[in-house]
Amino acid sequence: MNIPTSNRFAVITGASSGIGYELARQFGLNGFDLLIVSSSERIRDAARHLMESGFNVMSVQADLATREGTEDLYRAIQSAGRP
Repeated sequence: MNIPTSNRFAVITGASSGIGYELARQFGLNGFDLLIVSSSERIRDAARHLMESGFNVMSVQADLATREGTEDLYRAIQSAGRP
């Protein structure tokens, strides 16, 4: 997600599959740029599929049950430069 955009911004956790992935897809369909996160390596595949659908996607693999994981997500949100 290197291109500045005026789209709204959504952070979706657990987005590598299931409900989290579907939420990310729905936000994308409704014009949101996405930052998706999951502890699973499948987050890369989810990001690729969402990008192939034309959505602006940034992904983070992080375990949000750990301090390090939440800090990784926080840094990713900050680096996106979005409110």
